[in-house]
Amino acid sequence: MPDGAGLEAENIVIARSRRKTPVFLVHGINSNGSWAPDISPVLSHFLEPVVVSYPQFRRLGWLKVILEPWILFGGLVLIGLCWWSSWITPPTTWGLAMVVLLLAFPAARIRRKLAMSQVTRQLGDRFKASPYVVAHSFGTYLLARILIEIRSAYIRRMIFVGSVLSPRWDWKSMPQSLGLDGVRNEWSSDDAVAWAAGIAGHFVQHLGASGSQGFQHSIGSVHRVDDPNLPCTHCVGGQSALVHDVNFSGHGHSDSFLARDHAVRYWLPYFWSIDPAEYWALLDVCRRFSEAVDHGDKRTLRTLEVQLELYDRWSWINDSTLWSELESRIGEARAGRVNRADVARASYVFCVSVGTAVKSDAHDSVLTMLNPYWALSNAVRRVVG
Repeated sequence: MPDGAGLEAENIVIARSRRKTPVFLVHGINSNGSWAPDISPVLSHFLEPVVVSYPQFRRLGWLKVILEPWILFGGLVLIGLCWWSSWITPPTTWGLAMVVLLLAFPAARIRRKLAMSQVTRQLGDRFKASPYVVAHSFGTYLLARILIEIRSAYIRRMIFVGSVLSPRWDWKSMPQSLGLDGVRNEWSSDDAVAWAAGIAGHFVQHLGASGSQGFQHSIGSVHRVDDPNLPCTHCVGGQSALVHDVNFSGHGHSDSFLARDHAVRYWLPYFWSIDPAEYWALLDVCRRFSEAVDHGDKRTLRTLEVQLELYDRWSWINDSTLWSELESRIGEARAGRVNRADVARASYVFCVSVGTAVKSDAHDSVLTMLNPYWALSNAVRRVVG
């Protein structure tokens, strides 16, 4: 049985021995993205968080998206002074006000371009490392536009939260060279900000309410997941989709979306190509196993051991049981020499390490065992030596 100090030391070695894939964290408007540093500690055990910021929309964000305030306010103030001084007539005043509006509208496009340029510079060469993305609110719009324009970018998977991208966004038009494997769009019918973006979309191309209604569905491109804690019912018989609209109705524009527990439960497994519903079921089994060990509950331990050996099959290990997967890996490491005691010990190490990680805080190195692939390698290493 593993001791806590030994397990922690081994986890540190595992984490440091792997080159981490970048994950871009892009915030929305009227925000400095405080959620990004909050969840970075838990992500940093597995990935390289890259917090992306842009000051162009820090204040008066929605106004700046549509109209440039320097031209709008400056022009209106100048017109007001001229009218107050009786230098212009009322009809002329209204005419000049319309001119100001017409000038402020295209100028806002320049501000959006500047924000895109600043984000692109911050991402830099990390695009070549096939990174992941978590984008919130206006960050979803910026990232989508950037990926259309930069043909040398590579992205593995993206998670959108409170998206303000148009529901009509054509995902099939994304460059093939991008290598995009999947998009998870977490939307909520209670997201008032995304709903307002739908109105703004009448004035700004590609802006819309995909964060409050999801993307328009077409065969083979978008699947809707009505319960985030259940697998996609459409991904059966080899049918898959690039985009999954995951229904989080009941949440607001940010709420618990941008929190540590949400990142562990839904985002990390998605980056590892594991169904979040199945991943949570695995964590629950390991948590109960670890608690049974702590309390000396042999009956529960035996029940869970039988469950993991004979019944529970996991798609992330090719529909094998945990026992079969460990047996196969130990056999490969020992050139076919496997005994039942070794597999039982490896199963014990796996469940205890993952179960311990579930209860750990964001700064604990044991958290690395939340990655089940790493936990498998760690269990086999401790048995084989």
